[in-house]
Amino acid sequence: MARTIIVGLGNDILSDDAAGIHVARRLAPLLKETRGVAVVEATVGGIRLIELLSGFDHAVIVDAIVRENEAPGTILRFTMCDFSPTTRTGALHDIDLPTALEMAMRIGMSIPHEIELIAIVASDVLTVSEEMCPEVEAAVNKVVSGLADRFASWSAGNRLK
Repeated sequence: MARTIIVGLGNDILSDDAAGIHVARRLAPLLKETRGVAVVEATVGGIRLIELLSGFDHAVIVDAIVRENEAPGTILRFTMCDFSPTTRTGALHDIDLPTALEMAMRIGMSIPHEIELIAIVASDVLTVSEEMCPEVEAAVNKVVSGLADRFASWSAGNRLK
């Protein structure tokens, strides 16, 4: 059976930056009986994120994103084809995801062959608060509902849709 990991990223004390964390927290109990699906929350990036993904066939990463041209609460979907590795890295542990994936493949790590990124457009990722704005809160609920519906039949052997 294919194994999928759903990772909610963020910082739960930085307002809307907690969007991914809240998705993971709300989704985990809904999918706890679903075979082949793991739901985790994390505050890592780069190589540390690759360590989480290692050994899974598919990955869904949920995180907040800041985009000036998008309304807060907008849900965007990306694949790894939408990104390119950077040539500017400050520290090995903080490299971007495409660069970390490329490095992992070169050293033969087992990484997911399918990675989907769900980004929730944030309004504020700098204010210290455990509250998200209403638009991001609503988007978190939509993402949780969508992922729960999508993976509810996972035990029956359905692939990512």
